[in-house]
Amino acid sequence: MTFISDIFIATERMFKGRERIACSICKEKIGEFRYESMQQWNISGSLCSKCYSKKISEYYIKQQQQQQHDTDEKVTKN
Repeated sequence: MTFISDIFIATERMFKGRERIACSICKEKIGEFRYESMQQWNISGSLCSKCYSKKISEYYIKQQQQQQHDTDEKVTKN
């Protein structure tokens, strides 16, 4: 056996018998890595990596835009 096949077999054994859960957004089955949503998103349940990446990007882009808006307002008031 090779190192890679040993890892694959160990992973198969570890997850054997476990029911794979679905992503709360896209409903795709989640593999061995699942992500929990942030409280601010108002999403219950786990997310797949694609949906988590999308939501985290949206969240930080919104946050950055709000900070820029607040900064612009302060500059125009002075």
